Amino acid sequence: MGIFSGKKKTYAERNPHAAALYRTLSPQQQKILDDFSYRETKTVKSTEKRALQRIAERYVIPKLGGVSEKEIRRQSEALYQKAVRTLQQSEITTNVSAKLFTVEEFFHSSEVKTVWSFNTGKGNNYHNTRQEVEERAFGWTVDWNVPLQKAAMMRPVYAGLNFSRHPYGAAVAYGSVVLVYKSDALHRSTFLHKDTFDNEFQFASAVGDELEKQRNKICTWAQMGILIGNMSDNQLKALLEVADGTYSLTDHPPNYVEAQVLGGVRFTRDLLEIRVATTGNSTLAKEAVVAKKSESTLKYLIGEFAKKHGVPARTYSLDSVVEVLN
Repeated sequence: MGIFSGKKKTYAERNPHAAALYRTLSPQQQKILDDFSYRETKTVKSTEKRALQRIAERYVIPKLGGVSEKEIRRQSEALYQKAVRTLQQSEITTNVSAKLFTVEEFFHSSEVKTVWSFNTGKGNNYHNTRQEVEERAFGWTVDWNVPLQKAAMMRPVYAGLNFSRHPYGAAVAYGSVVLVYKSDALHRSTFLHKDTFDNEFQFASAVGDELEKQRNKICTWAQMGILIGNMSDNQLKALLEVADGTYSLTDHPPNYVEAQVLGGVRFTRDLLEIRVATTGNSTLAKEAVVAKKSESTLKYLIGEFAKKHGVPARTYSLDSVVEVLN
């Protein structure tokens, strides 16, 4: 896994536009991008074939009805290209609860923490399983020569690829506040069509060919067609509607595509804007009750946090701005 000869191109060599970002990463982070970039080259044809078949069967044929096979192929290929561009031009977001802004360690932090750099109170069993998954899925090994705190900061930040362009972010179940990142994050991330820790993948226990099969579902920005071939019908329908210009916003975005951001997420460097949901399952009002704070207090804290990091913060009702917070 991830062992390279000098003949194999790096991720940066395959994607020159990302070379500057690639150089900011640690050798282990670079190796992860190199590994998945190399894997993609081996499956690109089968990936495209599977994606085109799904687009034809699940979207084009039901939509167009009795047209020729040639027309179905033409429409499917055109839509595939649009869908890939849609994914590649999407934003990466993290949804958090507004309650988090009342926690001083978060409010005064300079970056997004992971379970390795922040005490979540979860036990050893959780962390052991997480290590097994991250090692098998991505190749993260424990190097005891590296200080633990430094090693913890090297781990990926898990976020969502907001391919539906939903104002409430990619993963609304995690909170009403959407941290939206700059587009640079796309080019130093890997992606999977659902949560890495989902039982579908069995990364903690899969071995041999089964492990390799599951790892081949992970992709970089360059080959996002892999996501199209593996995502759920719900995700595929929403993606194709976005690509086709027919997607309608509701309070409930489609299931998220997971992004594993390498190189960390620093608020001053990487944060683009903050959006806050006022409708749907996760709302500022509901989180104010849980936090035992007034909505106005939470709005003030979010606005101050945004101001500190030089980004706008607004509340939304779907795609309509309700209030500017800073």
